[in-house]
Amino acid sequence: TRDAQFGPLLMFGLGGVFVGDIESGIPELVLDGETGYRVPLHDAPGFVRQLQRLAGDPGLLQAMSRRSAELVAGRYSSTRMADDYAGVLRI
Repeated sequence: TRDAQFGPLLMFGLGGVFVGDIESGIPELVLDGETGYRVPLHDAPGFVRQLQRLAGDPGLLQAMSRRSAELVAGRYSSTRMADDYAGVLRI
């Protein structure tokens, strides 16, 4: 559904990592190999491979989790969003 597209934003704010198909989520947030993994639609083996990669490498999971949280904090903080809205309203 349309609301499900915001799942990565909420998850990243909590330091989560996204693994999903290339049509899900917010493309600006799900940076393949940096903040999560995107796999082709209906590629269940690819999805499982990426989950196994993360499960087998705690350091990778931790690094991606940190990058996800930093990305959301930088782009979607209340201060940043207020500044962006203020800039739009001044135009």
